[in-house]
Amino acid sequence: MSVVVEQPPDAVVTPTSMSLRHVSRHWLVYGLGFVANRLVGFLLLPLYTRYLTLADYGTLQAVEVSCGMIGIVVTIGIARALSRFYYESKTEADRNRVVSTSFVTYGAAALLAVPVLLYASDVLSSVLLGARGQGFLFRISFLSVLVGAFTDIGMMYLRLVKKPLVFISITISRLACLIILNIVFIVRLGMGIEGILYSSLAVACIYSSGITASILWKTGLRFSAALSRQLVAYSFPIIPSQLGNTIVKQSDKYFVLYFMSIADMGIYSLSLKIGNAIHTLLTVPFNLAYIPRRFEIMKRDDAAQTYNRIFTYYIFLSGYIALTLSILIPELLQLLVTPQFLRAKDIVPLVALSMVIFGTHYHFDFGILYSKKTKYLSYIGIFCAAVQIGLNFLLIGSYGFFGAVWSSIISIALQAFLLYEISRRYYPIPYEFSRVFKYFLAAGAFYGISTQVKTPALFLSIMLKLIILALFPVALLLLGIVTKSEREHLRNIYAVRVRPLFSGKVVPRTP
Repeated sequence: MSVVVEQPPDAVVTPTSMSLRHVSRHWLVYGLGFVANRLVGFLLLPLYTRYLTLADYGTLQAVEVSCGMIGIVVTIGIARALSRFYYESKTEADRNRVVSTSFVTYGAAALLAVPVLLYASDVLSSVLLGARGQGFLFRISFLSVLVGAFTDIGMMYLRLVKKPLVFISITISRLACLIILNIVFIVRLGMGIEGILYSSLAVACIYSSGITASILWKTGLRFSAALSRQLVAYSFPIIPSQLGNTIVKQSDKYFVLYFMSIADMGIYSLSLKIGNAIHTLLTVPFNLAYIPRRFEIMKRDDAAQTYNRIFTYYIFLSGYIALTLSILIPELLQLLVTPQFLRAKDIVPLVALSMVIFGTHYHFDFGILYSKKTKYLSYIGIFCAAVQIGLNFLLIGSYGFFGAVWSSIISIALQAFLLYEISRRYYPIPYEFSRVFKYFLAAGAFYGISTQVKTPALFLSIMLKLIILALFPVALLLLGIVTKSEREHLRNIYAVRVRPLFSGKVVPRTP
């Protein structure tokens, strides 16, 4: 007979802890779906590195990055505008109008962009790849971006109406479909880069049409010209910011291509793909749950305290993922890729650090979004993009890959600082910077220790590094970086949630 275990008296449920629990629960659900979808890139790495040359991989990245940057302008940030205006609507009919107007507004923008992008494809091919004959690669990728944006709007809607199971079902099925099509087109049909791009286009068409039709069937087609103008007015200033963020993250690839070679572009792109695991595994799925939620949290009295606590725990999690990736990357590359790609191991740790810093942007920009002063996002994005380009020009020619990564780290850190300084004027949040700094010092020390592990046996090397990673949380406790109240809370979680699992007792769910 099972026994019900009551919570200890000190396990107090506060509004802040409930918000943290809500964000954590939805982050796990959305994160699982997003990570599963993004795992395509990692699961297919052995396939890509065996069926594509370094030059092929570099070409693929040049096409995808270019189309992604232009896609930011075309999609006009409608998904983000939807999340902002949806909660301002008081009735279900008004919310449905926001959703359908978002779809129609984006659809009109996409139709206007199609002829321009198709024409620009040959030009981009000539400038970036040195041959107009590969313009069809850009055309396929442009169409994937344009069509896929309908899915992005639909997935934002699912998050707003809190349908995590539908969300994760869609993302996992997309993953399976994309993997199958890649294997068929690359291995079976031998289509190389073209097969990869056609796989993405086919999946975008299937899911965008299905999601858009099902949502509009539910909400109805209720277009409002006035609302459309408001959506565009809100999102349009965000475009330079998003474009600036992308330039900060991606422009270094163009300079690597210019100063080095298309094969080096392949090595560097692989390093970024792996280093961006922090963005893939944590930042994006976290934002899927947190960004729509934080506009609800702001109505509470303890909102600033909640934002601060979420920021600190985000840094702790992202930092630990970055540390894990940085320590294990030499062994992971030996397992995943062919020898020609192994040079990426020296670059990945710095890329991982840059992604941890980049993730702070989504916390530091809240004051700007709260006050609807989105023009500052544009100013900051444009300025930091210019700094990034200047640093790329100065450093990549002399220092190669390392110059590229340090250019990104400097510009990303500058952008985070500017976002924080401006946002705190409109909505001050008491972030725990001293504790975060100590955390980074501890992580750096453990990474330095891991570099001394040198053994010819791959399995033994992995085991030793896993021991180092397991000791890191212990060090945080001993150094006092984890506070007394957090230690008490961890003990309560163990007593109420973990220990009963091993004794066969049933634990009640906290409302």
